[in-house]
Amino acid sequence: MVRKLEQQVRHGPVNRQMNFPYHPHVTIAHNVDEAALDHAFDTLAYFTADYVASFFRLYVHDGDEVWRSDTDFALRGPASARGLGDASAGSVDDPAVVLH
Repeated sequence: MVRKLEQQVRHGPVNRQMNFPYHPHVTIAHNVDEAALDHAFDTLAYFTADYVASFFRLYVHDGDEVWRSDTDFALRGPASARGLGDASAGSVDDPAVVLH
């Protein structure tokens, strides 16, 4: 579902050639030694998550390697219109879109 959302919002001024395919992810370890990274990888190898989202957030940085929250974008309209489920799922205004 998150991949479908990414494809649908990447048009107009944000449409560009991607250097690599989009892949939804969760950062679980950062700035840790190799043993800790291996442990995190092994422990969470089969991790999956579902969540309800009513918006997505744009983060920006000015070359200082710090990502800062910039703008929130509300998700609106029937989930079925965005290919995210059937009409009985309601709309994000409810909010009732579950992303996988």
